[in-house]
Amino acid sequence: MVGALGSFVGAAMQLQRLMRIVSRPNFEMFSLLSGLGRQLPRWPEVRASDGTMWRQFSTKEWWLAVPSRSVDVGRQVVHPGRECSDRCARRSRFGSKTERLAWLIHHHVVHSGCATIQLSDREVADCLWGAGGCRPDHWRGEILQRLQTLQTVAAGLTKDGSLPKSENLLLEEALDCRAVPEDDRCWDRCPMRGTGAHHHYIVGVTPAFLGSLELCRRPGVESESARYNFHDKRILRRLGKANEITRVFLPAVLGESRENVGLTSPIRQMILGLFRELTRAPRREQAEPGEPLRIEGAVVPDFSGKPAFCPLLDPNARYVVFGGNGYRSGRGYKVNSPSGWRLKLCGIDASVEQTLSQLRVLAEMLSLRIVGASKSGQWLTLGELNCFASRRLQGQLDQVHVRVYAPDRCWIEWARQFGWSFSETPGMPLFQRVGLECRRREWQQRELARRMGIAPSTLSRYLSGERRMPAEIANAALSLLSEPTGLGAENLRQ
Repeated sequence: MVGALGSFVGAAMQLQRLMRIVSRPNFEMFSLLSGLGRQLPRWPEVRASDGTMWRQFSTKEWWLAVPSRSVDVGRQVVHPGRECSDRCARRSRFGSKTERLAWLIHHHVVHSGCATIQLSDREVADCLWGAGGCRPDHWRGEILQRLQTLQTVAAGLTKDGSLPKSENLLLEEALDCRAVPEDDRCWDRCPMRGTGAHHHYIVGVTPAFLGSLELCRRPGVESESARYNFHDKRILRRLGKANEITRVFLPAVLGESRENVGLTSPIRQMILGLFRELTRAPRREQAEPGEPLRIEGAVVPDFSGKPAFCPLLDPNARYVVFGGNGYRSGRGYKVNSPSGWRLKLCGIDASVEQTLSQLRVLAEMLSLRIVGASKSGQWLTLGELNCFASRRLQGQLDQVHVRVYAPDRCWIEWARQFGWSFSETPGMPLFQRVGLECRRREWQQRELARRMGIAPSTLSRYLSGERRMPAEIANAALSLLSEPTGLGAENLRQ
């Protein structure tokens, strides 16, 4: 019993390390960066009080704006270097890589609790093009261009009614330290510290970049850069009750595997939306905060919420459920309701057929069980739900609650699939993660190399940073190091 409880606690802690809090409007804003370059020419122009022109996209909750020419905002001059035309929009550095860069910056800021951070050029390159991936010519210059692109973007709440100001820009500064050699030194938190030659970027974020999380700012701290306490449970609980923050599954936005880097934006958004609906266990049953609800014996709530046996689930397996929280915890949503799966996973513009099609792709990728609980007491598969949608039987779909089930501790396998390890340091390169796990578990490099089938000298060059460690080899090493019965020093003596 104690061992089982310990494994549950460990799984809950691993899940917490794979999640990161983010403001809901900023979550949508980062997602929009993927297609911003194509949408920019269609945005209407607005004129600020100082006469400058901006292209602005607005929703009910927030707006996003890009200047149409050089704009003097506050104490800095924004030079987008383009006009808002089709030709110049193609020259801008938006897209999925800029979205990943925004998530990397957000991850570092939340982890360090500081508004000014230092990024390593090799770390950013691994994030944008994958560990061991093919980098373009002048890739450092492209990273700087993407950082400068984020400097031109402004965001804020529509209820404020004001147009872009210095505090509305996402980034306050983006400095390439190659131009200032005295600043090109590793800070204490640099993950590439002591791993060979590399360069840095210094990035400073504004309150608009953090959104509602700006309330976590530490008062009265004398420093050149703002400091934050993102572990203040009182503030986070208040923001959570107001539905102003959400959680994001980090491996889906920052994993280094080629499969993750190449994920299409709709699939990535579905994964992130799915994790926001992970059903939590009742608070009195949680060994750790945020511990998910586990289903055993294939007994789940039916349409009305009463416990019932589901024949579509394996009674000998344990599942976690992505079915929402609150008073209807774990019972899922309708596909086509105003706040159902269509809106939560694909957006309001998607059709029911598109939502179910994307769910099928996601189920095949992540080994999910899609189950529909009908009002008549039937249990429906994803194929049967597709039949209802293809035959335009919307009335029957409106009488079905759809839930998503996954094997217990599925996030661990998904994290490895997306090229993520459980290192506490954000952005730590794969070879450093392998070396860290070796030291933690007292593994010897020679034995690890033998188990992996490579020469000890080759592994030594990988771990020292002399040679780039391919993602496939690093993930194989991390998989061996995660085995419950390792080859530690105590085992090697036997």
